[in-house]
Amino acid sequence: MRSITLPLIGLFVLGSCQMKAQLEPCKEFDVLAIEMDSIYKKTLTDYRGDQLLVKRIQASQVKWIGYRNSYINSLYTDHESNYGDTHKDCRCTELNNMQRFRIDQLKKWLDESCDNSKCLDSRNSLRDEGF
Repeated sequence: MRSITLPLIGLFVLGSCQMKAQLEPCKEFDVLAIEMDSIYKKTLTDYRGDQLLVKRIQASQVKWIGYRNSYINSLYTDHESNYGDTHKDCRCTELNNMQRFRIDQLKKWLDESCDNSKCLDSRNSLRDEGF
């Protein structure tokens, strides 16, 4: 039983990565990058009255992109050819997951529902002051 289960698990993992490859994840990354940039710029515009916050958001974006790239490089440490034919698509799939996470983070500065939070931070406390 064990000899059947392990190969099937391996096929599922490989197969799921290959199925996602059909969705052209590298093209999706380009779309997500544009979306993230748009949300980032809107956030900077909406909070332009607080230059300290704007500078901190800018710094966090630069550091986040550095983290994203370092993380991806840690997943794929060898030359591309060592990871097989699906390497590029699998790499883009990982990048897409990270892009979606960052988009969600940036959207929180634009989300009016944060005003109801009992924990005040720059995403909800400054909006009330007319910035």
